[in-house]
Amino acid sequence: MADITTGAQTVTAAGPVTGTLSTATLTAAPTLKLAVTGLTAGATARIAIEDTANSTAFSDAQAAAVWDIEGQVSTNDMDLSVTADMIPSLRFGTANNKLRANVLFLSVGASLTLHAFTD
Repeated sequence: MADITTGAQTVTAAGPVTGTLSTATLTAAPTLKLAVTGLTAGATARIAIEDTANSTAFSDAQAAAVWDIEGQVSTNDMDLSVTADMIPSLRFGTANNKLRANVLFLSVGASLTLHAFTD
């Protein structure tokens, strides 16, 4: 397992989540995983795992996987994954390749706890 986010992160607004994972040395696409351990009841969120190949990290961000979820999500309630065969255009294996989690949308006043990682 390799962390994309810096462990489990709680967020209260849309935007990139703390942490990135360099995929520059990978020789095969990994399985992307997202563990959601909390989402406010009645709230919705859209979360992407994005890749980059640019020296100005994520100025060329592309979504490798996107999930739309709805709360209430309780502790350890949702584990999501995308296998390598589902993301053939994932950029990895060369300089500057990285992954990050990005909350694209989160309902106003909601909070979300997530952990993004690879197998």
